[in-house]
Parts: sequence; C-alpha cells; structure tokens
Amino acid sequence: MGVLMNRTLPSVTTLFLIFLAVASCSDNSITAPDGPSSDDLAADANRVIGSIQVTLGASSLAVGQTTQASVLILDRQGRPLKRSVEWSSSDPAIAAVDTAGLVSALSPGVVSIVATHRLKSGSAQLTVVAADTASPPPTGSFQEPSGTYVISDRAFGALNEDQSWTDENPATIASDASAPRSPSKVWRAVYPKGFTGGRGPANSWLEFSNRPRTAYVRWYFKYSSNWYGNGTGINKMFYVWTNGNMPSIVIIAKGAGTSALALRIAGQDILKGGAGHGDASNPDWDQNIVPTARISRGEWHLGEVLLVGNTTGTANGSIDGWIDGVHVTSYSGIQFRSGNALWGDMNLDPVWGGIGGTVPETQTFDVDHFYMSGKP
Repeated sequence: MGVLMNRTLPSVTTLFLIFLAVASCSDNSITAPDGPSSDDLAADANRVIGSIQVTLGASSLAVGQTTQASVLILDRQGRPLKRSVEWSSSDPAIAAVDTAGLVSALSPGVVSIVATHRLKSGSAQLTVVAADTASPPPTGSFQEPSGTYVISDRAFGALNEDQSWTDENPATIASDASAPRSPSKVWRAVYPKGFTGGRGPANSWLEFSNRPRTAYVRWYFKYSSNWYGNGTGINKMFYVWTNGNMPSIVIIAKGAGTSALALRIAGQDILKGGAGHGDASNPDWDQNIVPTARISRGEWHLGEVLLVGNTTGTANGSIDGWIDGVHVTSYSGIQFRSGNALWGDMNLDPVWGGIGGTVPETQTFDVDHFYMSGKP
C-alpha cells in the first residue's frame, strides 16, 4: 500500500506542474477581459486584446453623405489581431452605422462611432454639418428660411436713414470701399485707446411691432486688424430681445487679447438653455458643429443667426449660427420664457466685455448692411 502511494504522488505533482506551466505561458486566461472564446482560440490561443483603434474615411460629413469606418485591433504587445466587432453610434439620430462599419450622416452634430469586442471598445469622433452648408456658399446664397417677411434691410448709407432705427451714443457712418454688401458706407464703432470695459462706444436700436416667433438675422462685420479682445473673452456685437425685453440673446465674438476669435451666442435670463454651458439661466452656446471655425481680424465676414422662440410651457426653442456660410452652431431644447417667446427689438450695441480692462490702442468694429426677417 505504501509503495503504491509513493508511485502515485510524483504523477500528481508532475501533472500539477505541467498545468501551472501552461497557464503561466498563456496570455489568455479565463479571467482575461475579452475571453477566451472559440474565435479567440482559433486566431491565437495565447493572445488577448490590448486596444481597439477606429479610423473613419472622413471625420466630417454633410447630412446625406457616408464614410467607411475601419478597425485595427492590437494585442498587449502591439501586434495585430483578427477579431469580429460590433459597430454602434453614440447618437443614432446624428449618424448611423451598419454591421459592416458604413457610417451615414443624418443630422447636424458631433457623434462617436464605436467598435466593440466583448468588454473592449474603441471610437472615433465624427462631425456632421447641414447638407447645404458643408462648404462656403456661392455669392447670394444664404440660410434664410422660406416664408419670411422683411423686418429691416439697412445699408447704413447715413445716420437715421431708416425710421425704424434709432442711432445714438454716438454711432458713426464711415467709408470702406472693401465693404462686401453695400459699399462704401459702413456703421462703425470706435474704441479709443484707454477705452474701459463693460460698455460700448456706439448704439443703434431697431424697433418693430410685428414680432415673429422665428427670426433670421444676416450682417457683414469686420474687426480691425489690431483688435484686442476684452480680458473676459467677451466682445459683443448685438442683442435680440424677446417680448417683455427679457430674456434676450447676445451675439459675441469670443476671444481675449490677441487670441483667436470665434462665434458665441449667449442667453440672458432664460428658463432652460438646451446644451449650452455656464449658468443655466445665462448659457453660452459656443460653436458645437465646427469648433475650429474662426473670425479673422482685418477681414470682412458674413454672420447669420436663426432664432426660434418656444411656445407656451415648452422647451422647443432653438438657435443656429453661421460664419461665412458654414454652419458652426446649433442648439435646441431651449425655453426662453414661460409663455410664447416672440422676438422684439434688436440693439446693435458692441459692448467691450465683461467688466474691466482697457483698450491698448484705438480699434474699430464695422458693420456693412444689416438684414432681419421673421415669420410667425
């Protein structure tokens, strides 16, 4: 009996040591995050996924366009692996992806295209822009919706030329032969050296009684080549007020000092701000479709905004913004006020700031032609 036990124990020990050796050599144990499974073992029994990398044929699409997503799967040593993945979209309303990785752009926004194998995943970001604004439009092509009526179409040929406007504080009409829409006269705000923040040097009101729920504004503007942004990054262009004066929205060129300028649409005293950041009742709606679009100093730009007020008790308002025909900003789910939000007076009041700071050298802000329309 003792002899038999002495012969059996070495055999058990040997088998146990062989099991440990096999387990230690394999990188694909039962506790590995992605396996093992039959397809893992068929590809390589000793390798597990280290990373999944997703690449898109195009990182920006217009609505209606498609691109192909591809995937590179690497093991923990950076060697390629062959594995199947499941494709998905972080927001199928913006872009959809099929089982083969073909991505279809459906509506403007930013979305992630994701490839997943069990517990491992990787993604790539896709920007979708409106179909008619994927590139700058030809001359005469604008974003004005159909069915609107004209509220104002001012060329700024002289002060107080339009009885619906009130020019004050003191607005200036200057000459600029390079003005793109109605040369050579432009509306000019002059910020002399030492001008302090928190106010504007010129002020013109557009007052109208036919208040629309949908308002479209188009204007050409230029910041002087030496433009120095207020330290707060807030360089206002104009306000549009709702019925009852508040709440309102403010069109801003965002950028401090000599840093790059970008479009910002800000809300003041609203109820719900959609996806804007900052104070919930005073949100900042920055460029969320094309974050890299910039406003260059010393050059004329075309600005366009489309404002849709909410109906009573509903957060169904929206704002959209374009720079030089490119759709850069789009937010929805906004409730400006508890009742119907109708758009009222417009105030061309380019406040420098934010409070604080002084202008280092005399600089200017010009507007060439201002157009506004609306519909119920």
